[in-house]
Amino acid sequence: MSRAKIVFYFFILVVGAALVACAEDGGGNTAGPAAAAPASASAAAGDPLVNTYLELIATGEAALDSGNYAVALDSFNQALDIANQRNDPLARSHAYRLIGVHYYAQNQYDQAISNYTQAATIAREANNAALEGNALRNIGVVYFDRGQFDLAIEQYNQALTAARRPDARQEDPLLEGNVLFSLAKAYHLRGEYGPALENYNQALEDFESLDAPSLAASVLRNIGIAQQQQGNNTEALNAYNRALELARQLSDPTMEQELLDRISTLPGG
Repeated sequence: MSRAKIVFYFFILVVGAALVACAEDGGGNTAGPAAAAPASASAAAGDPLVNTYLELIATGEAALDSGNYAVALDSFNQALDIANQRNDPLARSHAYRLIGVHYYAQNQYDQAISNYTQAATIAREANNAALEGNALRNIGVVYFDRGQFDLAIEQYNQALTAARRPDARQEDPLLEGNVLFSLAKAYHLRGEYGPALENYNQALEDFESLDAPSLAASVLRNIGIAQQQQGNNTEALNAYNRALELARQLSDPTMEQELLDRISTLPGG
């Protein structure tokens, strides 16, 4: 999550009355508070606690990326303390989700689910569909990794409902496509090719409309795999070739080689 987004979350505290008004219209439209964000966000960013929160989040994410899990957890917990101190539910939700990511990275799935659930609940109560949808998708990923595809699909469908809210689309345009992609993979691994391809194609449409070629290439590869597994070799070749074209445009030799290898397994490949 970008620094600007996190500052905006703290800004929500400043304009809480405006947020309540937006919530009452039933649409969760954040256009009201966002319009006034620059001046208020700048004021919030000058708050030492806000700056400390942002630094702790950045430190935790860097530590997580390098595998320094103790530092990551300590940083995220300190950030959570600040969010609680400021009574900022969106910053609190974000911190809980990152704590969940920390546990997920270490295969501590129960703790990951517990923190993701906290993040989703707080985001839902604060009427932030993007944070809620991301946390619900994270829960689905845990179940997916456990091979509990029914539970994964249940979480992904809840995440999809949140992702399709207008405010979620505005804040995180890729969320819906990512959830659809996750949902498709769960159906795919259950051998349910119909819903798998339906969701892959919806995800592809989203990623293409948002000019996300790397994600589109990954979806096309999976469409090719699903089609090949059903013996639909013409459709598989078409999907692989489209993915291959994108991989070459992206200068992604790993993806390119994988696709060439898959094409070679097709009749006449």
